[in-house]
Amino acid sequence: MASPFKFFRKHQAGMMVVLVILSMLLFTLDSLFSTREPTYWLLGLLIGGAAFGIAGISQGRWLQWGLGGGLLGAALGFMLPTYLRPPGVISTSLGIIEQEELDDLEMRRFIANRFLVEATGASGQFPQQFGFGHQSISKDVLFGKLLQAKAESIGISATQSMVNDFIHQATAEKLTAPDFARIRSSMRYQGRTLDDETLFEILGDQLQAVLAYQMLRPAVASLPPAPEVFWQYFRRLNVRQQLNTAAFDVDAFLDQVAEPTDSEVELLFAENRQRFPNELEGGSAGFRLQDRMQLAYLELDYETMESQVPEISDTEIEEYYEANKDVEFSIPVIPDANSSDDAEPAASDTPSTDEATPKPGDAGSDDAAVDKDSPTEGEADVKLPDAKTEVPETESTPPTEPESASDTSDEQSADQPDGADECNPFAQDDDSGDNATGESSESTASDEAASDGATAAEEGAAPAVAEDTPSATPADGSAPEAAATQEPGTPPLSLEIPETTPDAATKSGDDKMEVTYEYRELNEDLKSQIRDRLLRQRAREVINAKTREALAVMQTLSKKRDRFAFGLIEENPEYHVTRGETNEASEELRARVAEYARELNAELKAWAAENGFAYVETPMLSYADLLDGENYPIGLAKDPEEDAFGRSQGANVAYTVFSAFVNQSAREIDPANVDTQLYIPRLAATQSFGMNNSGSYFAYWPISFSLSHVPTLDEPGVRDQVVLTWKRQKARELAEKQATALAEEVRTELAKEGEAKPTMASVLEGRTVTDQSDGADLAVRTTQPFSWLKAPLTPQMNFQQQQQVTQSTIQFSGDGTDVLGSVGDEFMRTIFEEMNDGDIRVVPNFDRSAYYIVQVTNRFPTPEIGEDDLRERFLNEGQQFAFAGSPIIDVMQREILLPANVEWEKAIWREFGVNPDSEE
Repeated sequence: MASPFKFFRKHQAGMMVVLVILSMLLFTLDSLFSTREPTYWLLGLLIGGAAFGIAGISQGRWLQWGLGGGLLGAALGFMLPTYLRPPGVISTSLGIIEQEELDDLEMRRFIANRFLVEATGASGQFPQQFGFGHQSISKDVLFGKLLQAKAESIGISATQSMVNDFIHQATAEKLTAPDFARIRSSMRYQGRTLDDETLFEILGDQLQAVLAYQMLRPAVASLPPAPEVFWQYFRRLNVRQQLNTAAFDVDAFLDQVAEPTDSEVELLFAENRQRFPNELEGGSAGFRLQDRMQLAYLELDYETMESQVPEISDTEIEEYYEANKDVEFSIPVIPDANSSDDAEPAASDTPSTDEATPKPGDAGSDDAAVDKDSPTEGEADVKLPDAKTEVPETESTPPTEPESASDTSDEQSADQPDGADECNPFAQDDDSGDNATGESSESTASDEAASDGATAAEEGAAPAVAEDTPSATPADGSAPEAAATQEPGTPPLSLEIPETTPDAATKSGDDKMEVTYEYRELNEDLKSQIRDRLLRQRAREVINAKTREALAVMQTLSKKRDRFAFGLIEENPEYHVTRGETNEASEELRARVAEYARELNAELKAWAAENGFAYVETPMLSYADLLDGENYPIGLAKDPEEDAFGRSQGANVAYTVFSAFVNQSAREIDPANVDTQLYIPRLAATQSFGMNNSGSYFAYWPISFSLSHVPTLDEPGVRDQVVLTWKRQKARELAEKQATALAEEVRTELAKEGEAKPTMASVLEGRTVTDQSDGADLAVRTTQPFSWLKAPLTPQMNFQQQQQVTQSTIQFSGDGTDVLGSVGDEFMRTIFEEMNDGDIRVVPNFDRSAYYIVQVTNRFPTPEIGEDDLRERFLNEGQQFAFAGSPIIDVMQREILLPANVEWEKAIWREFGVNPDSEE
């Protein structure tokens, strides 16, 4: 048998040359292979050259073969990484970012943010975090890495002292050394406790990227708009007009469009598969799928359930009336103070109450206890205090807590003489020095008699008494101080206000007015109200019971699904997957569980039919589709639980189901999380129970979820969407052509001179949208006055708060609920800037789903009328306040600064070799 080393012995000299060359290359290029940079081409060059060189020795052409093999290996080294690149890797001019490095960047961001949150929290400051506003955390940290590289290239650095200053600033220099050590030692990085050096390095990297972001990002100061720009935005808020409109729905022309060929469908899909609809411009094609959800639900209609409630009998109405009449149907009867048998003579025969007895609420009523017609010694010295006179405290009656609003006002008027002018009816005559004359008393009495009688009854006004009747006894039982006992030369006596009770006033002595009650008569009107109330109550009880029963059935089915899934995992160990992992075994498990779940839905549908529910399964819907209340009312439904005012609490169904699946801050989804969130039953209602219980009530669960992705043409529903988009593009041409022809006809008719000038509505009367006899009638509608932009009705709370400006909603005249939909900036710009008052033009809406003949009417102001005043207002606001706090600043930032920031960020991505418009 020949020795296997015979070949090597025969070609020993050539083999030594090859091995020596390979050894030299390996030693010299060792450092190159140890880097993270792509070296697949060099590895292919060496392996290919060595292999082909050895094979060519037997032919005597080892050098030629070696060179050819090296070139072939280098070519393969360039191409193969493109096909063998693992998931989560992105190529940049800095090198290939692999998933391991991306995970490390996310961990470093997490550590920096956690330290900031805990440090600011320990120092009592508002928490701060690093970030650049991207929804995906992976995209955000990658953008931070590019900014850090940009900062290094232009000399922006973050030294340790800068990081230290940043920490002091963020914590207002309140972070103590023990707190810093505790926070730092509680975090781990790369399997070990975080040390000071690593923490400062991580914070320095984040701070360096932030500094580059702040210094390079466009700001308002770098984009100073011209005065004309301010004027144009000012006009958008203040110029108002109306429209006469006639709408041409594009879908009405679909029947006139032929079906597309396969090549046309494939071409349209290939050009727009990575874009969302309307991404490039309004109406542009896009087939990238958004997050989509499919729901199954049971529905109960309130009116149907109310019709099934047994008729309310008269006996039930009477029983309800008797059981609740003291609470719901009783009416308080307050007797008239002057209608009692023991009432004193009328005020015309006896002196006024204001002359003898203090009346609650009169600041100067204490002085009435003195007989003004029979003055005693020293009485001349008793005067009502002037509004600025300090009133000394009394010692005869201790202060008591007021029992009513009138008592409180009396005490305030006595203790705070500055308010005497407001509550003292005699305060106007203080300068005359005759504040207790009979004329003043008669004037006051006549004013009181003209006041509301109900107020007098509520305050317990006392009837008139004789002039010699002593004043009311104070609440503590002590004798009132007589003004006649005042010694000459002593200060004026303090005013004393007698205590009154809020529910009954003193007549004479201890007699009090009593409030009685009477019940509403159980007439036909009241019976009808009770019947409606009982009907709503019974319907509510039935709906609650049935929806709770449906919820219980769905919970039972959900548990059956969970037991089935767990049983499959126990029987098939290969179905055990790491959380977030997706492979063939996990996909097979989901497919088997989904098949079993379809059987559960069929079982639920059968139960619904037997129990009076409507069963509905929606197609796959995006968030915007689910908010379409007309086609899918469940999307706007809310949890039927009520607050104290009968309003539904919580978010609507659309927000609830989508937020349960997708992490809105990171825009990431765990595939395993899809399974755990499916088939969780909940309740919802389109309207809370209240005075009007019309609406629908649902028991629902999500049965399928799909994350936003670029689809394939054979994916369910995608080809149909592409065909519909192609046909709509062709139908737009027909709709615009029809609208343009009729618009020209309207312009021609309106331009004719004559006494009976036609209108747009009269010209288009009897015409159809498609100009065919079986088409829909063309309706001309008038809008309410509107401006391009509108500021909020609620004023700003402070000078730092910026008013948020929004585009106006164009409402049609009438009930105000119907609006002109899908109106964008292009539509507004056309009708406000490119058209004058009275002009007629064809204008499409934002997504090109309709074309409108529009006629501008009643614009104000115009260059002929009112615009000079508008310019004067504009100049005054600009000169005095420099538009500080003006709503136009908000819209200018959104429409000028925001697009500039977006383009700047895209330029950063492109600078480092990343296409910002490609799929993430």
